[in-house]
Amino acid sequence: MGDVALHAACRALARQARVFPDMDLSALDHALSTETAPMSDLDRAFAHAIYDGAIRNWLSLSFLLSRCTTQPYADLEPRLRGVLLAAAAQIILLDRVPVHAATNHAVEWAKRVIRPGAGGLVNAVIRKLIPMRPDESVRSRPRYTGLRDELPTATGGAIALSEPVLPENEIDRLSIATSHSRPMLEHWLLHRPMREVRDLALHGCAQPPIILNTAHSDTRSASNLAHELAHVVRRHKPAQVFVAPDGSFAILAEHHEESIPPAPSSVNLYDADGEPIRTIALPQLHLSRISYDGQSIVVTHNDGMLLYSAIGKQIGFFRPTQFSKDKPYLYPHLIQEELVLSDGNNRSELHRYSFSSALSSGSSE
Repeated sequence: MGDVALHAACRALARQARVFPDMDLSALDHALSTETAPMSDLDRAFAHAIYDGAIRNWLSLSFLLSRCTTQPYADLEPRLRGVLLAAAAQIILLDRVPVHAATNHAVEWAKRVIRPGAGGLVNAVIRKLIPMRPDESVRSRPRYTGLRDELPTATGGAIALSEPVLPENEIDRLSIATSHSRPMLEHWLLHRPMREVRDLALHGCAQPPIILNTAHSDTRSASNLAHELAHVVRRHKPAQVFVAPDGSFAILAEHHEESIPPAPSSVNLYDADGEPIRTIALPQLHLSRISYDGQSIVVTHNDGMLLYSAIGKQIGFFRPTQFSKDKPYLYPHLIQEELVLSDGNNRSELHRYSFSSALSSGSSE
């Protein structure tokens, strides 16, 4: 795994650099479909990891790279920017790629695809970038705080750079850290206070959870799910499948036949390989929805929310102030140490609670 994945990712990123600030939504699909060398599933996954990381953090990585070039970064040809973005995504964002491997692959790709002399430029830029990479001993922080050495992650935490290199100006720093353009942030500031603009930008960095709703699917359509879930879906015919960031997943499954409407009676937890972990029995509930982050579970029903640990122990009951029996459609999302609720009729309205306050009093923070 490596060369063929990098080749596809670099081609796709070069294609994006050519049209930036527009976006070619088919760039990676085109690169993967026209790749002549054999590609394994691991190769494809690695290409996606590089490409997706660079796309989501385009302004962040471009800013870091611009500090490492002697000429304006935007003036570099698209293929050079593509290979540099691919290398930066591996070095800054991916924690399992050795720096020397990312460097060697990028240099060799530049020599082979662009021109022999391009390898030297790529090598020089990457060597200046390497000192900024996160220190493996303190790579991540549990919460993004806006410091000049932090890049927010999709789960609410932060990648800690080795140097405080982000801009001193708060708007510029937020723009670079979250990869939202400054004009967009300035437009939001015309209508909202800085705190809300910061929350919106960070919300844009969040990676939505994968939710597979098979309540109205027959066995044939359910069998088209990912192979890890297929045998589970066929057995349980779940109301919801909620996938955590670590790949483990929770299924709200099995119905009380006597309940009208039918209500799920258990949450079944599985690891990332689809192996069962445990089953958590639930009381007879209505209108149930769940959120699962790999460590905790929230089950919403017609009178509030039940909070469980991943080992199956009920750790609390929570009734948010926005909740009522007339409008129990609150969609829960567990993000790091926060419980975020969105209204079923107004999905843009968010209510935030710290998980600890939800366990104690349920008062909004």
